[in-house]
Amino acid sequence: MTVALQRGDIEEYCRARGFDLRGWCEDLGSDGKALERPGLAAALAAVRDGGAAVVVAMDYSRVSPNLGVVAAFEDLVQAAGGRLEVVGGSMDELYAGERPTPKRAPE
Repeated sequence: MTVALQRGDIEEYCRARGFDLRGWCEDLGSDGKALERPGLAAALAAVRDGGAAVVVAMDYSRVSPNLGVVAAFEDLVQAAGGRLEVVGGSMDELYAGERPTPKRAPE
């Protein structure tokens, strides 16, 4: 699924829930296995600074393909007073190595 399609689904998710989408934090080109990444740090800083209450990801694998990293990031977000939400997918799918089905078919 392209970045543009993921963004579209996230925008739709936020709109449907009345979330004010404040910006994008990305780690394009990263394998996503480390917790120390600029995109995750920026998202966490937004929660800590009061600029965001919710971090929305397309699915848990977009946070990290590593279940431990996802759990650690979610703990940090919650400790900062926020929460992590995902558009699709579940922790069970991440653990099983499965990819969630996108809401829209790729163009």
